[in-house]
Amino acid sequence: MAAINAKVGTEQSASPSQARDLLDDIEQGVPLDFGDPSTVGLVYLKASSLPGTFDIGVAIVPEQRGNKWGPEAIRLVMGWAFEELCCHRIQARVVESNGQWRDIAMGVFMRLGFNLEGTSRRALFCPTHPMDPYPEGVNGEWRDVTHLAILDVDWVMYSARRQAPSAFMKSKWEELFAREEKERAELLRFE
Repeated sequence: MAAINAKVGTEQSASPSQARDLLDDIEQGVPLDFGDPSTVGLVYLKASSLPGTFDIGVAIVPEQRGNKWGPEAIRLVMGWAFEELCCHRIQARVVESNGQWRDIAMGVFMRLGFNLEGTSRRALFCPTHPMDPYPEGVNGEWRDVTHLAILDVDWVMYSARRQAPSAFMKSKWEELFAREEKERAELLRFE
């Protein structure tokens, strides 16, 4: 877990308990104080129970959202995970939220090469007021969780596209049509 600093190339490590506290504060909308005004958020990479698989997450303080800190931090951590840790798969989960941030987060992950794997409907319970005592029970709502992932081979292709001249890059639509044409040809061959 590392805090994202506005100063390029710097980071500040956080212990697991500090990281959990920071994530809880961000979820609850509590103003964050990293102790350093140049720190704009945090990114984490956590080993999953599956071999070679990691979970990734990012949280940016509200005042700094939209400044491209999240995509850059995720890309740097992904590069480290795939190239240094020999990771096979990185997965992300995006929780349904009120407002535009869910769509923005989905767009960030998709532009970084993640593929949509599905949505778990009403999979996460979010208390309405997590800091309030619940004398009559817990109030809140169930939210959908969207799952995305990128494989090591996808990362290689993503990295190659970033370095290739734009004239040689195919759009997602061109890739989709080419894949559909190939699948159609294979199906016709079996008939």
